[in-house]
Amino acid sequence: AHEIAVYQPGEGCDHCYGSGFVGRTGVFEALTVDATIREWLEKAGHEADLRRNLQSKSYTWMRDHAREKVFAGEIWVQDALRAAGYDAP
Repeated sequence: AHEIAVYQPGEGCDHCYGSGFVGRTGVFEALTVDATIREWLEKAGHEADLRRNLQSKSYTWMRDHAREKVFAGEIWVQDALRAAGYDAP
């Protein structure tokens, strides 16, 4: 495994109250209903089938978007884990 640089802010300032961040940013996952998704919904298909189909189409999952924000230095790892539905240690 190789090391990946992850943003770690310093002491911060008065403007950010010492956090290193100012404001809020969103982590999103949006599903566009196309013919394949509509068919899956109509058949009440299994979630695993939908996930496989989306993965084959390079769908951007919320965890992927959160990871991109961490690497860009926009959010903390703990916030990314929480946004993606994982309990941060």
